[in-house]
Amino acid sequence: MTHSTIRAAVRYLLGCLPYFKLPFLGLAGLSDCSCLSGAIRDLLELQLLSGAFPSGWSKVHGESTMATAKALLCISHLSGPAEKAADYLERSLSAYGFWRDDPLQLSLFEDFLSPRDYTATEFVSSIMAALSLRRFGRKVAVEKFLSAVSSIQDSSGTWFSQGTPSVLITSLLLIFFGESLDARAKALRGLKKILASSSPRVTQLERALGLLALAKVDVKYLSPALEYLASIQCREGGWGKRRSSPACTFLILSAMLELEKLRPLVLEELEGLLSRLVRLRRVVSSSHGRLREKLLGLLRHCYVIFPESTKETLFRVFALSVLFQLGPAVDAYEVFEKAADRMRYSNMLHDVDEFLSCLRDLLLSRGVGRRVVYNISKSIRIFGDFLSEIDFLKVVPVEKFSEEFSRYILFKAAHAIENYKSLGVLLYLYRRRIFDEDSLLVGLQCLPGVGRFSADMFLFLSCDILEIIRCKRSFLPVSWSIVKPLLMTGLLSAKVVSAYRTTRRIYETSLNLLSTVMSRDLWKAYYLTEVSRHWCFKRTCRSIKGPCPLYEICAFKYG
Repeated sequence: MTHSTIRAAVRYLLGCLPYFKLPFLGLAGLSDCSCLSGAIRDLLELQLLSGAFPSGWSKVHGESTMATAKALLCISHLSGPAEKAADYLERSLSAYGFWRDDPLQLSLFEDFLSPRDYTATEFVSSIMAALSLRRFGRKVAVEKFLSAVSSIQDSSGTWFSQGTPSVLITSLLLIFFGESLDARAKALRGLKKILASSSPRVTQLERALGLLALAKVDVKYLSPALEYLASIQCREGGWGKRRSSPACTFLILSAMLELEKLRPLVLEELEGLLSRLVRLRRVVSSSHGRLREKLLGLLRHCYVIFPESTKETLFRVFALSVLFQLGPAVDAYEVFEKAADRMRYSNMLHDVDEFLSCLRDLLLSRGVGRRVVYNISKSIRIFGDFLSEIDFLKVVPVEKFSEEFSRYILFKAAHAIENYKSLGVLLYLYRRRIFDEDSLLVGLQCLPGVGRFSADMFLFLSCDILEIIRCKRSFLPVSWSIVKPLLMTGLLSAKVVSAYRTTRRIYETSLNLLSTVMSRDLWKAYYLTEVSRHWCFKRTCRSIKGPCPLYEICAFKYG
């Protein structure tokens, strides 16, 4: 049970964004591994002139104590950049011995923190900063922090946040700095008392960290801690409130590294996974040409590649990519090949009706719902109509193709999709001249790719994600003119593909900033209040004829 729990968690964390997995590798002493050199190089390009790193390691945010501390854990083997980061942390230490961080900004990434809990935010950032400085050998700042921590310890032995004893703060201090605390025994007694009370205010993360803190001192708590962690582990392998959270998983695995009994197990799983990834990377890099030929061969074998016509090939690739969205329950290649066979391998674009009829029969016979089949058919038909209408002799650059397709969907095929709720609202707002055509196009391009019918029309781009990243039009909403319609129509989700450019390099990243905002009620309320206060029809809702599409999110309820 212990091995499988740790293995699943490590595997999950290694699949998360660098902001979460690289600091964990740094704590494990593996950040100088040659296979991570590219990721470390990308990280260094984010370092600001002050030596700090932006929150979440995202250029759209300002400098952050937590982000800088995490970065220092990763780059401690690089003297120049590490010295700059450490100097920044030492300079930013306040007179009373703690580091400050913006709670609103920090809670976007550290989702276990409340943006209203300034004390917990300050403590967690300070603990991470002190931990990274201690590992880098800057003892003076760490001692000042520990002195400040000891001075505000409650008589019960715990530390308080928002007027109540904080299991999170107490546990993290005991795990990472227990040996340096003067009143460690008193803190342990206070922590035991809170955990024994079974208070409903103690979250799963806090209880897990509390048990690990006790297990660090007394091995008899190790078994209960592991059993509890196994019982609350999410399906994806990590830990979180309802689903796996990279931030929570990072904290728990980092705590495990501090336990003498668990550190070897975590390192064993981590090194095993890394070695397999390195081997796989070598195989892929050495066999890239052969793998590409095999893929092309498979596409030809299933009649996806149609050499006589670029349009026909695009149509087939799009149809196949839509079929792949049905998941493992349907063999997309088999369905497509059988449809081609029924059509006697003729040109599908020339007879879309017959192709869709074959596809419907095949999908319904495999138990796919009628509504899903209908949406798939509509997507493929609209894409086919678009290909038939445009005129190009060579392959159109993908950014131009995407833009032309957006225009076609919005201005020529809108009648076919206007009833679709979110896109219908988007079109409604555009027709009332709430925002311009460019914002509308980018809004459509930012539609999530899974579970949204209208976004299925862009799935052909997912055949080569690099081509999306190379688009001239950034997929990252960077201004209110783009954010407004996306916020108001509820189109934001974790599936939004975002990209940003920096000098010489194009980064592939999924910036879940806005989707994280939308997933937290407090943040959602804050952002939508700002939208309606500063922009919502300029407070002229009363003049609108008919129901206001923004009434549900309006802060003023003029409707």
